[in-house]
Amino acid sequence: MFRQNVPRPVRRLVELYRAVSEEQNTLYPKAVKDYFGDAAMLRQRDDRWDILCKNMMRGRNVPRHEYDLFCEPIDFGPNELLATKHLFIDRKGLSNMNDVLPQLPGREQVESIYVRDLVSTINSSFKKLLMLPAGKKEQNTVKTYINMFYGTAPVMIFLRQRNLLFSRQSIDHWNQPVFDIQRRVGEINQAFTKKQKQQQREQGECKKVVQYKPVGFSKITRPDLLVLSLAIQRYYKYKPRSWAQLFNDFKLAADDQEDELAAYLRNLLPVRISSSGECNEDELDSLVEEALDEVGMTADPYDAIADFPYNLEYCNLYMFNITNMDADLDTVVKCLQKSKLEIIGARFCLSNPQVRSSLSKLAQHHGGHGELTYENILQLAKSRSQEGDEGDGDGNGKLGLLLKHLASANMTFPLVNEQGNGLYLMDPSNL
Repeated sequence: MFRQNVPRPVRRLVELYRAVSEEQNTLYPKAVKDYFGDAAMLRQRDDRWDILCKNMMRGRNVPRHEYDLFCEPIDFGPNELLATKHLFIDRKGLSNMNDVLPQLPGREQVESIYVRDLVSTINSSFKKLLMLPAGKKEQNTVKTYINMFYGTAPVMIFLRQRNLLFSRQSIDHWNQPVFDIQRRVGEINQAFTKKQKQQQREQGECKKVVQYKPVGFSKITRPDLLVLSLAIQRYYKYKPRSWAQLFNDFKLAADDQEDELAAYLRNLLPVRISSSGECNEDELDSLVEEALDEVGMTADPYDAIADFPYNLEYCNLYMFNITNMDADLDTVVKCLQKSKLEIIGARFCLSNPQVRSSLSKLAQHHGGHGELTYENILQLAKSRSQEGDEGDGDGNGKLGLLLKHLASANMTFPLVNEQGNGLYLMDPSNL
C-alpha cells in the first residue's frame, strides 16, 4: 500500500485514520456484519448480503418475482409471538470456530475510494518518479495528461485544498467545496449542450453533432504522474508518435533539469505531521495503539481521536480544464470565484490556435506588438483593468476576463516552457 520511503509516523497516522473513518462511514453496524459473517458457505453469505442491500433500497430495482418480499411487512405466522432469542442462531457456539470457517468475503476488505486516494496522494509526495510505471492504468493516465498538454485542454487551471487528516470533514468523507464546484461544472456543461442543440434546431440541422463537454473538473490522485507527464513534454515539441516506444524507453536522470511547472506544483503539495511539540515516534506509536483500541468502543468513532495530539497536514490537487474555447468563460470565471479551492497555477496551450490568437491580440491591446514575449505576457498577466473585459466578438475579451481573475489570485508570474507550446502562470510568492 505505502511506498517504503513514506515515514513510519505518517503510515501510523493513516492507519488510525483508516480505522476511525471506516467505522464512521460503514453502512452496517458491527453486530450486523458479524451476523452475516457467521455463515460457513460463501453462497449463503452472498445471499444474506443481497437481501440486506435490497431491503435498504426499499423495493427499488428488485426483480418482480421478489418484490413482495420487500414492499410489505413479511408475515412470520406463529413465529411473530416468539421471543427474539428464539429466531436467531446462538452465536456463542461459533465463537471458537474461527479456524474452521472461511474468512469474510473480499468485499469486506475493500477500502473506500477516499482512503485509497489519500494513500496515493501521500505516496506521490515522498518520491519523484524517474520512469513510467508498467501498469496499464498509470500509462493511460500519463497518456491523457500528454494529450491535454498538446491540445485537448487549451486551458488548465490547478487548484489546491489544504486538509487536516483528523478533521471532521476528512473523517466523514465529506468534501463540500468539491461537491459545489462539481455541481457548477455540471450546470455549465448542461447549459452549453442545451445551447448547441438550440442552435442546431434554428439552423435546421438534422445530423447529430457530438460535442465535448467544454469544462472539466477532476481530482489528481497521483500528482507524481502529472509531474512526470510535464517532464515528458519538456523533451517533445510535438505529441509522441509511438506510445509504446515512449513507455519503454523514457527515463529521467536524477540530476535532469525539471520542468518549471512540475517543480512548482510538487513544492506546493507538502505532507507533514503537526503537533504541539516535537514528533516523538515512540510516543506516537503508543498513542495510536491506544486510540485503535478505543475505535468501536464509543458511540461516536470520532471520540477516539478528539484529543489526539498529532495530526497530518496534506494537500489535494485538482484540475479545472477548459476543453472548448467556445464555452461561456464568463460563467467559468464566476464558478472559480465562488469556489473555496485555492488557485495555485495555470497552463495555456500555445499550440491551440484560438488561445494563441487571443493572447496575441490581448498583448497588442495592452501596448505590445502582438508577440508573445516575456514582457508582453508579464504586462498582460498583471493587468487588472476593465479593458480586458471588452472583446471584439471572437471571445478574446472573455479570455482577458479569465486572465484578470487569475491575476487577482496572484498568478502574475508568466513563463513559456522550453518547447514553446505552453504558457505557465504561477504565484511569484511560491517560487
